[in-house]
Amino acid sequence: MPLHKTTASALLTGAIVLTAPNFARASEPTVAIAPSWTGIYVGGHVGVASGDFAGIFDDAGTEPFTQFGDLDTADILGGVQVGYNFDLGGIVLGIEGDYSWGGLDGSNIDGENDEQRITSDYTASIRGRFGAATDNMMVYLTAGVAFTETSLIVENGTDQLTFDSTGFVYGAGVEYVVLPGVTIRAEALRYDFDENFRSTDQLANGNDGALDGLNDGDDDDHLTFSGVNVARIGLNISPGVVMGWTQAPARSRGTPANFAGLYVGGNAGWGDTDVGGVFDTAGTAPFAEFALFDMENVNGGVSVGYNFQSGAILFGIEGDYSWNTSADQFLDGENDIQRLESDFIATIRGRVGVVANNMLVYATAGIAFGELDFLAENGQDKLSFSATGLTFGGGIEYKFTDAISLKAEYLRVSFDESIGDDSGFDNFSDGDEDDSLTFKGHDVVRLGLNVKLDGLFSRPAPLK
Repeated sequence: MPLHKTTASALLTGAIVLTAPNFARASEPTVAIAPSWTGIYVGGHVGVASGDFAGIFDDAGTEPFTQFGDLDTADILGGVQVGYNFDLGGIVLGIEGDYSWGGLDGSNIDGENDEQRITSDYTASIRGRFGAATDNMMVYLTAGVAFTETSLIVENGTDQLTFDSTGFVYGAGVEYVVLPGVTIRAEALRYDFDENFRSTDQLANGNDGALDGLNDGDDDDHLTFSGVNVARIGLNISPGVVMGWTQAPARSRGTPANFAGLYVGGNAGWGDTDVGGVFDTAGTAPFAEFALFDMENVNGGVSVGYNFQSGAILFGIEGDYSWNTSADQFLDGENDIQRLESDFIATIRGRVGVVANNMLVYATAGIAFGELDFLAENGQDKLSFSATGLTFGGGIEYKFTDAISLKAEYLRVSFDESIGDDSGFDNFSDGDEDDSLTFKGHDVVRLGLNVKLDGLFSRPAPLK
């Protein structure tokens, strides 16, 4: 399993272990008066990142040529952050800026003994944070604007293309107070970028392609940069609290609602399937380039889970299955339709969260499953392949009655499963040796309705 996938799950799991209480169903705690999270903080972080790239370089040269989707770009990153939190009595609002050095580094030696390499110089973001907190633990969701600089270095360093990207970032994390004014945290983030660099013969407007000027390039060259997955741990310090200059006032946390127990639910939302690779590059241009397929569409499914709750802290496990209708097709230069279809997404995930009054804010991570279909040559040939990977994300759940709650959540599903001409395409009627298909994953945003089964048979209690 790739390093970045394992680390994303391990960091959130580690945060659960740090804060694990006695697993008991929620009692009726009294209103707590607890230290506030309000104030400025500074800190540092370290972690691992992995990029989602697609495309090819120098496929006219000696095989094997470089396929960017096959590069393992996982590498260590480290950086700093600064932010400010507003504690509203269990609900925490904040803003944070961060800067990380490094993060991506992957290379390939092609059939001509030339190295092609992708690296990143930095990754930065400005994000809002929304969380729920106890006196010593906060679970939060975060989203904002992201920036990065990336370089494609070809032919053993003789030439390169460097480009800046702006996009969006979102994710979730857990933060824990270890000393007054000192916290540790674990978070997983998805950076979404949408960069496409193509050669001249792939551009309909006659302009020069961005890759044309690179040494030993050819007409089929293209590079797609869709995003970065990051998992990291960090240390934050509130200078005023540590130095004794300031002391934020205590806040009333209120009475947390009871989410403990077995529940079932349904969900509906929007998904974007992330793919890469090419088909029939030896045919008449333009050929099918999967990274440019628009694989966004609706999805819907069912879920079942169980929550353990002690006071305001919640741990749970959930399984879900979603029918995914993401699909797109392309009519190539030989008037043949190449089509991709995503069949389903399923996950088994752990959840860790904090309940503030009637609202639960949670982070989640676990195992994911999916299936992708490729129909080539106007449907003459078909290939289906399944993928297993990791997923992470977060959400908000709100109780309306003892039994019914509404939730909104985001999940990033990462697969990085690839097939080529020697593992599926070699039997296709019009395939060639350059064919490849990479099933990178999904981004999912959805709403759900949960029904707590024991709440259906208990006497209703008013929610405060």
